[in-house]
Amino acid sequence: MKKFYPVILLTGIILLGACGPSEKERAVAPNSNVHESSQAQSSTTEESQSTAVSSTNEQTQQTVSSTNQQEATSSTQVSADSDSWSSIDEAIEFYEAVYKNPENEISKNILWDNYNRKCWSLIEQEGNTIVLHWSNIGGAGGSYDKFVKDGDTTQLIKYDGNASYPDSPTKTYTIRNSDNLVVE
Repeated sequence: MKKFYPVILLTGIILLGACGPSEKERAVAPNSNVHESSQAQSSTTEESQSTAVSSTNEQTQQTVSSTNQQEATSSTQVSADSDSWSSIDEAIEFYEAVYKNPENEISKNILWDNYNRKCWSLIEQEGNTIVLHWSNIGGAGGSYDKFVKDGDTTQLIKYDGNASYPDSPTKTYTIRNSDNLVVE
């Protein structure tokens, strides 16, 4: 059975890396998961395999911690005071709050077990509009979400599949910022 651990470990590392740290995060943290996974792949000794398993356990604990933080911020609301987006994190928190609101029909359309916040990337940010891309965890395909603040509401314009952006939106939702409720 020990002969299969490296195969399972490498598969796990590859899946974790698909939506892993951005170029910026890797530049800031040179000893990040990417570096650790390279070491685990190149070494064949029992000691290095043990280290790689330990490293993977730490990554899993960090992922669980990150998930708990996301759930704690699920009630985050878009500030009605400003019609501009402060960051990608603000838009992601808004998205999560909308999809975690059980009063929204769309909250039934997400599998949180398949959700990884690191799969989001910023495409465009200007004034009251921000466009994010969601990369599928497996690495192939994805979708776009465009958020447009307008006073007390935000338009969420969804583009299913990479080919539909920017000319063929799939669905548009109007969301009340005060309680993240889909009103249209």
